[in-house]
Amino acid sequence: MKLKDHIRFRHIRVQKLTAIQVLIRIFFLCGAICLIAMLMFALIIDKDYRSNVKHGSGSFPFTQYLTVETTDIPVYITRSSDELIHVSYVSDTEVDIYEDSGRLIVEQVPSLVITLFTREQFSYRIEIQLPDKPFSSLNLYTASSDLHCCAVSGYMVNIKCKSGSADIERLSCSGTLGIDCDSGKINMYIDEFSGGSLVNSTGTVDIDFAKDADTVISQGTRCYINGLAAMSDGRAAEDDDLAVTSPSGRVRINTNVKR
Repeated sequence: MKLKDHIRFRHIRVQKLTAIQVLIRIFFLCGAICLIAMLMFALIIDKDYRSNVKHGSGSFPFTQYLTVETTDIPVYITRSSDELIHVSYVSDTEVDIYEDSGRLIVEQVPSLVITLFTREQFSYRIEIQLPDKPFSSLNLYTASSDLHCCAVSGYMVNIKCKSGSADIERLSCSGTLGIDCDSGKINMYIDEFSGGSLVNSTGTVDIDFAKDADTVISQGTRCYINGLAAMSDGRAAEDDDLAVTSPSGRVRINTNVKR
């Protein structure tokens, strides 16, 4: 008897795929190809994007007039170890640092930039180191960025916050203080105050005073002083008052707070 007579062959049944199964397989195959292509494209673009990130730094003699204006890069103001003002930045937009008639200006130049998700974004910042000296004029303006500031002092101080936040560790203002908040958040501690104004549209402003502060509330303003709702008493603000206007936002003021 031949060997082939002892071997039984079975036919392998091949199941015919339905149209839906074919489409599902094609869908997953195309998805895998697209994912690989996107990863390769992202690596190429990210490398080119990182090469366009801008860096800069400089040191300047102390000036009594300082203006810092940013759009979307966080700002960190700390104490300098010497008598100079040190500025450095990492950004995907231009940052101008220049002196103008004795004034030092740090300005992030607004521009249209399509931001990609890259690790470089976590290092975007403007760092400013200030000596422990009072300014004649100090202007801190932010649009959608966050401002973190150490203790500063000045005769005329203006703080503007559109939709970002401003956190001032300690502020001494011996002249006129101007606070302007749109829809952002401002938090500060004031140990010296002479007079000024606070305008808040729809944001949140929290201020702690080291001493008593004569506050004048405008009509329709939402303000809480030492935890109690304060209302307008019809007085007009004088030079040594803090005139508060906040139609829709929230203002919280605490006085005699020690730190």
